[in-house]
Amino acid sequence: MPFWVGDNSPRQTLPLAGFAITCLQGQFSLLLAAADLRLILLASSRAIPELELQLRTWPGYAVRSSSCCVLGFKANQHMEWQQWPSVAFGDRHLLPVCSGIYVIADNNQFIWYVGQAINLQSRWLGRGHHRYPQLIRTNRKLKHRIYWQAFPDHQLNEQERFYIDLLKPELNGAKVKTYLPKQPQVDREIKRLFKTLNRTTLLFPLLRSAIAGAYLDEDGVQCVVTIIYINDFRLLDKSVRKRYSAQVRQAWWGLNTDCGKPQDQYHMHQIVSYHLPDQRFEFVEGSEVLRHLEQHPSTYER
Repeated sequence: MPFWVGDNSPRQTLPLAGFAITCLQGQFSLLLAAADLRLILLASSRAIPELELQLRTWPGYAVRSSSCCVLGFKANQHMEWQQWPSVAFGDRHLLPVCSGIYVIADNNQFIWYVGQAINLQSRWLGRGHHRYPQLIRTNRKLKHRIYWQAFPDHQLNEQERFYIDLLKPELNGAKVKTYLPKQPQVDREIKRLFKTLNRTTLLFPLLRSAIAGAYLDEDGVQCVVTIIYINDFRLLDKSVRKRYSAQVRQAWWGLNTDCGKPQDQYHMHQIVSYHLPDQRFEFVEGSEVLRHLEQHPSTYER
């Protein structure tokens, strides 16, 4: 509820928590109440300069028009940004195409970053923002949101400094971290597959796969042959059909080979293979071989 104080207002101080600031000329008294959300003063133009001088050091005051003074002191000013429109960090492409101030906060209302943008949407489009690597690493756990408020271009510097000073975000002024690039996904995928194939299960308690050997093909590429159970071809099939990685899908080939046998006596056999720039991994079904190795561990150790 705003208090309207002017030249014709009662002189007594309202019985609310706060204190009075009296204009030097004695034109009027002003009550700042701890519970007040917005205090609006209407005064004669000759009283405004003296009042402004007294209140210049108070955060959040602003002057509107030449004949009246509007002071916005908010007891909960630190929480004002929570009323702004917001989008989830993963939906930042839904930000509006306008200039404004944005606040990055997590699900605990902890403020990580405050910034400005001529175009909010393009500023956060893709992964180009310099704070994106730091924020995306904690987004799954903390569920960041981007709060925004539109401001004219000419106010951006002033408003950004105001909200940085007010909210004191964690990352503003902090060193921008750099991270080592991730290993290419095709390399990570083959390591993941071998890690799974080396993990024993109730169905295969002793041995699940075995490296049969390696050889160089006619192009000088090293080829590693791995024996697996027929059930584990389901694992390879999932990798072949990996939905979100075209690189992994393209790394899988089917190689037709006669295994050195006469083609008029044997049918060509297709081997599932995974290709890297300087290596090829071939997977063949050999359930009987693996069962033999389980029953004769000394043979496998040799």
